[in-house]
Amino acid sequence: MTCELPLRNTITCSDLILAIVSGSADIVSFTMGAPTSIVGIMVALSLLPPLTPNKLFLRAGMTGYAVEA
Repeated sequence: MTCELPLRNTITCSDLILAIVSGSADIVSFTMGAPTSIVGIMVALSLLPPLTPNKLFLRAGMTGYAVEA
């Protein structure tokens, strides 16, 4: 296991700011009538980074890390 995966298991202040800003941009684009495919891509991009390490931890048998991710 590389040292990058445990680093993805922690949440920092910049992660919270990025989530709030991207969520706000998603709400604005949805209310302005953006195509639903763009909104779907924004949701997928916001969910993919936390789910990828979770799956890798589960496949490696590290359930403790997977639950925390």
